[in-house]
Amino acid sequence: MTRTRLATPLTQYGIVLLTVVLVVSPLLPILYQSFIAQPLYRDDLDFTLSNYARLFVSRAFYDILWVTFLFSAGIAVVSTAMGALMAVLTVRTDMPGRGWIGTIFTIPIYTSSLVLAFAWITVYGPGGYLTATWANVLGLPAWDLYGLWGMILIGSTAYAAIPYFYCTSALTMADPSHEQAAQICGAGRMRTLWRITLPLLRPALSYSLLINFVAGIETLSIPLILGEPRGVRTFSTFLYTEIGKTEPQYGLVACASMLVLVFMALLIMLQRRVLGDARRFVTVQGKAQAPKRLRLGPLRWPLATLCWIWVTVLVVLPLAGLLARSAVQVLTPYISPLTVLTWDNYVQIFEVDTYARSIWNSLLIAGVGGFFAACLSLGIVLVAERSDNPLRRPLRFLSLFPQAVPGVIVGVGLLWAFVLVPGLDIFRSTVIGLMIAFTMRYIPLAVGAIAPSLGAIGPELDRAARTSGATWIGTVRRILVPLVAPGFLGAYILLFLSFLREYTSAVFLYVPGTEVIGTTLLSLWVQGKSGPVAALAVIQIVLVTAVVLISRRLLGVKMYG
Repeated sequence: MTRTRLATPLTQYGIVLLTVVLVVSPLLPILYQSFIAQPLYRDDLDFTLSNYARLFVSRAFYDILWVTFLFSAGIAVVSTAMGALMAVLTVRTDMPGRGWIGTIFTIPIYTSSLVLAFAWITVYGPGGYLTATWANVLGLPAWDLYGLWGMILIGSTAYAAIPYFYCTSALTMADPSHEQAAQICGAGRMRTLWRITLPLLRPALSYSLLINFVAGIETLSIPLILGEPRGVRTFSTFLYTEIGKTEPQYGLVACASMLVLVFMALLIMLQRRVLGDARRFVTVQGKAQAPKRLRLGPLRWPLATLCWIWVTVLVVLPLAGLLARSAVQVLTPYISPLTVLTWDNYVQIFEVDTYARSIWNSLLIAGVGGFFAACLSLGIVLVAERSDNPLRRPLRFLSLFPQAVPGVIVGVGLLWAFVLVPGLDIFRSTVIGLMIAFTMRYIPLAVGAIAPSLGAIGPELDRAARTSGATWIGTVRRILVPLVAPGFLGAYILLFLSFLREYTSAVFLYVPGTEVIGTTLLSLWVQGKSGPVAALAVIQIVLVTAVVLISRRLLGVKMYG
């Protein structure tokens, strides 16, 4: 066989092998540790089932699972209701200001939940600006943001844009003739929305419920900041605090991680089954009319006012408070902010090597790591969708499996893999190790962005090239890659943003010199440095906003595609 003919199978199997190593390497050490009594780095290892026995009889772990379920279910239900309602009002009604309201409503999806939690505490926390104003200046009873309900409220605000985008897409594509027919038959505006519009959103709502439930399980920042001080512990904070102990119970951590992995995998399978019958809700077939907006009549302005209050309270005020806190020595209603203005918080960020380095590390990981992750994802899609490789179906499943792996588990598994596997130790204390962790986390995101672009290209082009004597690599390089370039660019931008905000899989992997913005934010918060926290959070928001604006204005990339 010639070198040219060998290149195709070597390339395809190389992509498969790299994907297997990337996805499996964090999971095998955890599985192995769950059956070992001693830590993996010890020499005297004994096989045992006692770890699972201890976990199943632990009342504390069942309490943690129950709190995790309440937290995740609360986020799923509340965020989906918020997103669906806002989508209906901004897409299918004539509510004034709907464009601006929808844009502001989706801002939290471009920031990390960690930054959003800091912003809410700055304004609505026990010592927050509005809390102090409400309680001490106005003399009214104050609220307690800490605890389960505060966690659910902030988490729902952070993830409400996901159902909003799904429902917006469904409403835009739906045939409005069904709503018109209902109104002709005498149905009012509200009844039409309830009986016709909302049922057509059932696939989008089901998918949003599941994806936000999964997001709630793996969320670390919100329960860590708002739950731990009140003794409210979820699975992610259990792993974070347990690994951080002087003598951690590695066996219990591994067992708990395996159980959650199995549960998350079942949720992902359920998610796909829910989408499997989505064709029952197709309303656009053949010729479709342009969507028409439902007239709200006298309800237009009252609903617009409520929506403006909604986005102002949930999004605008917290982020404005965070910005204000970054530019003052202290933020309190008892002192005019103009008298305590300062740039010291920003100066400290750029003068302290650790803080400044976290910004450059995040940009480096996002820029370089995101590019290689996008290239790998493109290779995965090409092998899985446009090759005759016998492993293409397993590869497709394997590339989507990281959806079921929380970031904290990725960090723990890779830490053990770097320590145990010969040759991998060179990545343990480097930004390359963080790139590997982030890539494993977000392969499904990039694959999901590239696959539709490739699916829009007819296979006739492949067959014509192969008939003309081109190899698979030649076909990919000369035909498919140029045509799928917009999808690749969109995937790279999505990965860049995700890598820039990611921190959960880095909390166990970073060392002095490899900090990222998220880990530095957590460190500053633990030290009580709220001013630098706000300044660094604002810098992250500015970086993300700049990338989003450049992508939209200059490149035409939609971040929620």
